[in-house]
Amino acid sequence: MNKKQIGLIGVAAVATVAVVGGIICISSNSGSQEWSEKVSMRGIVDEDDVAHVALSNGKIVTVDDAMDVVLSNDEKKLIVLDKDENLYVSDLKWEHKKKIAKDCIMLYNYEGNFVSYATEGMNYGYACIETGETLDCEPQFVYWPLNDGNNDIIYFVDSEDEELKAWNGSKDITICEIDDAEYTRILSVNEKGNVIYASCNDDKAKVYITKGNDSEKLCSVNMEGKYSNIYMNNILGTNTGFLMASNDKHSGYFLDEKQKLHELDLDNDIVNVYTKNTDIKNTTDTAKEYYLVTTDDYDEYNDNYHSRSALMDEDDYLEYQVTYVDKKYNTKEIIDDLKGAIISNGYLYYIDKHDNLYEAKLNGSRIKNEKEIDDDVVAIDPTSGNGYIYYVKNASDDGLQDLYVVKHGSEAKKICGNVESYKSAYNSSYPAYDLKFASDNHSTIYFFKNRKEDRNYSSHDTMTLCKYSFGDKDYEKIDNKVLLNNTLVDNRNLSDISRITYCKQHEHDGKYSLDYCVYDGKKTKVLEEDIKLK
Repeated sequence: MNKKQIGLIGVAAVATVAVVGGIICISSNSGSQEWSEKVSMRGIVDEDDVAHVALSNGKIVTVDDAMDVVLSNDEKKLIVLDKDENLYVSDLKWEHKKKIAKDCIMLYNYEGNFVSYATEGMNYGYACIETGETLDCEPQFVYWPLNDGNNDIIYFVDSEDEELKAWNGSKDITICEIDDAEYTRILSVNEKGNVIYASCNDDKAKVYITKGNDSEKLCSVNMEGKYSNIYMNNILGTNTGFLMASNDKHSGYFLDEKQKLHELDLDNDIVNVYTKNTDIKNTTDTAKEYYLVTTDDYDEYNDNYHSRSALMDEDDYLEYQVTYVDKKYNTKEIIDDLKGAIISNGYLYYIDKHDNLYEAKLNGSRIKNEKEIDDDVVAIDPTSGNGYIYYVKNASDDGLQDLYVVKHGSEAKKICGNVESYKSAYNSSYPAYDLKFASDNHSTIYFFKNRKEDRNYSSHDTMTLCKYSFGDKDYEKIDNKVLLNNTLVDNRNLSDISRITYCKQHEHDGKYSLDYCVYDGKKTKVLEEDIKLK
C-alpha cells in the first residue's frame, strides 16, 4: 500500500539522526529523560561501503554495499539502506532480505515496527518492517508515540478525506471524521488508542477526544501565533494531564482520569509539570497535587528549547514561575522570577535572578527550609532526577563549563571542570547539556571534555569520554579520541546503563580509521580495530 501524499500532522516530531562516521550508543532503559530520543544501534560504514554493527554479545555484523544500517532492538533484524538507495529489512546474515522502499537517501529513525526515511526531494516516508508496506507523508509531523511503549501504530491526519486515521503497517484505520480546519494537531494518544486533537484556525482551536468511531468536543480556546502553542503535558501512556493554549488568557486545563476537563486559573504558560517527586512524563501514576513550571513567554521558550535560561544576561533572561495545583484544581503561585527550576523527591531546586541555586522542601502550596546551595550557577542540567541534581557553573563563551552534583543531605561536589557542551562541540548557540547522559536512577553521569579539533574536518573532532558515580572521589576517564557525531540512547537492554559502545578515532596524513569499542562499566574492550573511513 503505497499511499499518495498525505498530510501527517501531530505533536511528536521524528528525530532526524544521521551518522557520518562514528556513534556513541548507551544500553539503558531510560526513555524517561525528555531530551533523549529512543533509537536503535546504528552501524559504521567504511571506505569500501561495508557497514559494521556491534551486537550486545560483542560480535560484529557486516553488510556490503551499504550507505547506512540500523540494528533492531531485539537484535534479530537489520534495516539497511544500500548504495542504490533501496531500503531493506533483513536477518543478521543478510540472507533473507525484503525491499521495503526505494529512492531513499537517508534513514531517520527506527523504533517498534517502523522505520522513517527520506526520499529524493526530501519527501518523508514510513515503512513497516513486518509487512514491507509504506506510508508517504509531507515533511511535517507525525504522531508516532516513541516514548510510551505504544509504538506499533502511527496516527495521522488525512487532510484530503478530513479524517483522523491510524496506520498499523498494512492498512489505514479511520478513527473519526474531523473539522475542515487550517491545521489539525494531534496532542496525545493513550494506551487504548483514544486520541486528543485540536482543529486549529487563525483565531480559535477546538479540542476533541475520540471515543470509538466518534469524537467529543472538550473545549474551544483562542489561538495566537504558532499552532505549536497548543499542547499537552500528560502522564506517561495516558491522556490524563495538562492542556495548554498559549494566548493572552493563558488558557490552561486539567483532563482527569474520567476525561473530564477542569479549567485552571493561570497567569503564565505551562512548560513542565511535576508531581511532588518527578516529572509526570516519567510516571504512570496520577497524583492529588501537581506543580507547574511556567513562563511568561512560551514562544521564546519554545524557540530556544535547549538553551532554556542558560547563558542569558542577568537582566535579560527567560523568567520562570512555580505554581501549585491542589486536588480541586485551584492554583497558587509559589515563587517567581526564576532562571530555572526542577522538582525531585519532594524538593524544589531553583535558580534565582542572581544566579544562586536553592533547595526548598515542598509543603503543599508552600515551600520551607530554603537553603542556598551554590552561587554563579548557569543552569540545572536535565539529566537531574531521583534526588540527584546536576548543575553547571562558570560557562565560557566557547561553551565549556564546570559540572557539579548535589543530593539532599549532602554538600555540593564539583565533578569536573571544562566539560564539553553542545555549543563547544557543534559551534551552536545551545549552551550546556546535550552531551551529558545519566543512568536510569541518575546516580551516574557520563560526559565529555578535552575536545581536540581536527585540522581537516570539524566532524572529526574528538573528545575524552568520562564517567562519575555519586559518592566517588573523582571522575573516571573511560577513553580519549572518542568520535562524537551523535549521542544516541539505545534501549535494547531493559536495565540500567550497562554498556556504552563508541568509536575511537585515529588519523594519519588526513586518513581516518576507527576502533569499535565497548565499555561495560568497568573496562573497555576493542571489538574491531582499524575500520578505515572514506
